[in-house]
Amino acid sequence: MDSCFKSVPIDDSDDSRDLRTAHAQRIISKAICEDLWKPFSSALAVQHPGLSDCLSKISDSLDKSSQDGRIANVWTALTIRALQLLQDGTTAPPVLESKKPPSTGSTIADSIISKVFRSLSPLISLSQAETLRTDLHAVVNSSADVWNYAQASGLKITIDPVLDRAYREEWRSQQFDPALPSDGNDTDPDLASNTHPRVFTLFPRVSARIQEALPPGSFPNFEPTVIHPGVGLPEWSSLVVRGKAYQEEREDYINEALANVLKEANMRASGYRRRASRGSSTSGPPSPSAQWKTGSAVNKGSKTEYE
Repeated sequence: MDSCFKSVPIDDSDDSRDLRTAHAQRIISKAICEDLWKPFSSALAVQHPGLSDCLSKISDSLDKSSQDGRIANVWTALTIRALQLLQDGTTAPPVLESKKPPSTGSTIADSIISKVFRSLSPLISLSQAETLRTDLHAVVNSSADVWNYAQASGLKITIDPVLDRAYREEWRSQQFDPALPSDGNDTDPDLASNTHPRVFTLFPRVSARIQEALPPGSFPNFEPTVIHPGVGLPEWSSLVVRGKAYQEEREDYINEALANVLKEANMRASGYRRRASRGSSTSGPPSPSAQWKTGSAVNKGSKTEYE
């Protein structure tokens, strides 16, 4: 199970539901970024782990060798289309106007879904497993379609799973981290106990360097265009802090209750041993030596018929 769930209370409260939902989104997003939303991702690249890195290095080298990056973009687009053709097992030229892009193959989808299930399995009932698997397949296929088109379009797409704390207002989750009213001192209430620097990425930041037609002598604009600012949940947000505090309080209660049960069990065991010890010293048959002495005394005090 994912380690972040250790600080999430598992109950029927609203905070528990929101935290579990947020972390589920984070796990799904992370799996998609690791296996799908990366340069030259394809089923063929999954079968040959070093292929994506090799193709990325070639693309970067071409990008550095040209002033506007056009050569790298064209080479990248053509290479991605070739990977898709190899994956589909066909040599027919791609139809750019097609409404349905090539699939990334079941290998990537299976890898992503397996990662998600490994992290969430303790929270998934048997009745929910099949429905969740079907929904995840739909999400992965949709993500693959978008990524295939984006890569083949000639854009330089960058997926950044690390969100900058300075731009919190841009990636703030309105569902899990809505802006709170100030306390009168123009400070954000949830920043007062800011001791946790992590930001949980529920959706990555997506940017692209768009190739524009420039007049001769003009310099290209290398500043990327932000397509999506991302969605995040900071560890110092009110929701996360409340969840951690409640979970710690409940763990302390459980530990104290267990300690009391063990203490009571030890006291009962100790009392039983004392009673057993006293009982063995005041009862039970006499020893053989005592029986011999008693028998001798009786014999001395009695007379036989011959006396």
